[in-house]
Amino acid sequence: TTGDGDGDRKVLFWGESGRIKVEKAITLMRRYPDAHIVHARWSMGIDDIAKPLVDHLQEEYNRGRLDLSQERTARFTFCALPLDVWRFIDEERNNTIRVNFDDLEWQDLELPSSKFFSSSSQQQQQEDIIILDAHKSV
Repeated sequence: TTGDGDGDRKVLFWGESGRIKVEKAITLMRRYPDAHIVHARWSMGIDDIAKPLVDHLQEEYNRGRLDLSQERTARFTFCALPLDVWRFIDEERNNTIRVNFDDLEWQDLELPSSKFFSSSSQQQQQEDIIILDAHKSV
């Protein structure tokens, strides 16, 4: 968190490990728009971790019910820990866990946004205008 100590604090980071429901992820993204949220899972591929949330956000966006792209200012990151996590535990050093960033698989969430659709629809409108102009001159 950051803040002035008078109760005006802002969450900058939120970490979740294990299973997280889509609804909770959306609640966290809305409640803490400036927080970098990381969702980590053990022994799952990064696509399997991300897919439920990505699919839900895209479906809700397509139906016009949810657009978080204007609300979020921080990243939402998925993190996959390999199945053999025991290799990171150093038993000779009091069971200290030693993991490097490169030992894990990372993927940032890309929120559906109107900017992707507006540029293609503008291009389609321009193509339609060109086609109409071509027909007029024939």
